Amino acid sequence: MRTDAVSRIMESHGIDVDKWEAAQAAVTCDPQYIPLARRRIMPPPWRVVQLEDRGGAYSNGTVNVIVSVAKEQDGRHWLHVSASGPRRIPTWNELKAVKALFVGKDRVALQILPAERDYVNICPFVLHLWACLDGDVTPDFTRGTGSL
Repeated sequence: MRTDAVSRIMESHGIDVDKWEAAQAAVTCDPQYIPLARRRIMPPPWRVVQLEDRGGAYSNGTVNVIVSVAKEQDGRHWLHVSASGPRRIPTWNELKAVKALFVGKDRVALQILPAERDYVNICPFVLHLWACLDGDVTPDFTRGTGSL
């Protein structure tokens, strides 16, 4: 259940909180993917802040990360990583380090810039990454050259 403050923020962005909570309750996930989002042991300086059913929250003192996994509407399992700084967005190098630690160096992660009509910005200091756990879904934009 959302707190009143979070509910007010969500509502101010046009999000139907009851509908959002119902959608979250309906989320499924193959148990084999949960350990990717619920890491109990972290390399220093990272620490576990909180573990949830399908993920967890982590911090290194500079960057805070929330990781979850879910079977999305496309039928695929996706890892979702949110990274934030206390009063700023993470730097490129911080985001790369978060991607390497939580998504993996050999797995593709996507950062989505939706159509402007679909923007929801509850916190201005958060960046999101998504990774398909059922195989890479991105086309080879290098056209076989290995270079973008």
